[in-house]
Amino acid sequence: MSAAAAVVPDRHEVAMAALLGAWRTLRAAGLEEAEVQALFLQIADRPEDVARRLRKMVNGLG
Repeated sequence: MSAAAAVVPDRHEVAMAALLGAWRTLRAAGLEEAEVQALFLQIADRPEDVARRLRKMVNGLG
């Protein structure tokens, strides 16, 4: 394994960092902890809907 490969985080680490950033952003925007947790639970319950919405958002940027 090269030194560069050792520095690249795995997908789980990247996903957790993204979720942490989202959590902090929502809290900074004024949402209470329970509201953020409820939002994350809604996302977990309907991942296909969230993926579809995110794709639309990304495609709209281009």
